[in-house]
Amino acid sequence: MGIKLISGTILTTVLLGAVAAFAHPPCRELPHLQPPPPFEYNQALPAPLPPAVRDQVEDLQDAEQAAAMPLLQKLQKNRHALRKAAVKRPFDEAAVTALAKEQVFVQTELLVLRLRTQSRIHELMEQGRPPQK
Repeated sequence: MGIKLISGTILTTVLLGAVAAFAHPPCRELPHLQPPPPFEYNQALPAPLPPAVRDQVEDLQDAEQAAAMPLLQKLQKNRHALRKAAVKRPFDEAAVTALAKEQVFVQTELLVLRLRTQSRIHELMEQGRPPQK
């Protein structure tokens, strides 16, 4: 009889816990959120760039791509060499460190090239746009 009483108590406790876990908490209304203001096309869209400025921007992007290509190839070769050096036994820490420094140097050059091009593009865009009212 003691076992039935204990198992009944455990079963009741488990069932009450399951019911409490699945019971829904009282609903609370979320504070009313304001929708965003409507998009105003006339104010948000900048005036189109003149064709001459667009051509200059494309020329800058082409020049950046041409300058970046040798750096990207160097980065790829360095990455492969770094992978080979990492698995080579015995591990040559000096070689891996030199390759990692070279990797960082090339990545830095790519970043500076990209930022220089972006700066020049922004200058062209500011010159090519009519003054805003």
